[in-house]
Amino acid sequence: MKADHLANAIDAKAPGAARSGKELNTWVTIDGQRKFRITLPKGHSADMKKGTLNAIRKSMRLTWEQLEDFVKCKMSAKEYEALLRQLMNDGQL
Repeated sequence: MKADHLANAIDAKAPGAARSGKELNTWVTIDGQRKFRITLPKGHSADMKKGTLNAIRKSMRLTWEQLEDFVKCKMSAKEYEALLRQLMNDGQL
């Protein structure tokens, strides 16, 4: 998976996504509160290493299958926000 494809999907689908800082930090905001940060590698158009991708996947609170769906547009922004809200209701976020 390429970093720029993932970054574009995050910018388009993550609720309240706002970039900040020197690194490519994206803050996910739900109901006006920052819930978590996603840090992406800078300027990589090549495939990301599995370890880097795993760290991003974990920070997004997704399974491998959900991450694939997120990037390949099978998961909409509303579906991702619903998943995050379910995690909040379960006390996992």
